[in-house]
Amino acid sequence: MKVLFFLSFFMSTSLWANSNVEQLLTMVNEREDAMQTKNLSLAMKNFSKDIVWINSQGYYFKGFDSVKDLHNMMMTDKSRDYQYSIGKPLVKILDKNNAIVYYPWRMLWHTPQNISDVVFDEVGMMTLNAGKSSGRWKWVAITVQHTPLFYEAIEPVEISH
Repeated sequence: MKVLFFLSFFMSTSLWANSNVEQLLTMVNEREDAMQTKNLSLAMKNFSKDIVWINSQGYYFKGFDSVKDLHNMMMTDKSRDYQYSIGKPLVKILDKNNAIVYYPWRMLWHTPQNISDVVFDEVGMMTLNAGKSSGRWKWVAITVQHTPLFYEAIEPVEISH
């Protein structure tokens, strides 16, 4: 009987975790689509009202409206345009209401008239903290950092001794 209970608990826990991972990956995909299509409302859809964002230059944006202004500035910049892509996300469920999602990103900034005239190849790692409230995940804190290369996938590193 104890084994059956354990298996039942383990299976329901695994299904719960998989469902949450799928929801978070959907949010990442929505963000990628929003950035590629410059859809501000879709980009903002999954941010909490009290979102905290620290960008790759270390600037701190506090609250939904501030983060919305940042995204609007990027999406409507007339002096340059961008192509946005991401690598494979890594999801870590911390508990039933908290998770962290990491993913590599790339923004190829180019002149508006010529997509091949790249002025800056910006690459980095996004760290998104998600909180679940009333059964719905929202991004609550995000840190963006530059990396020297674009990584298609996040792989563990082992240090030789």
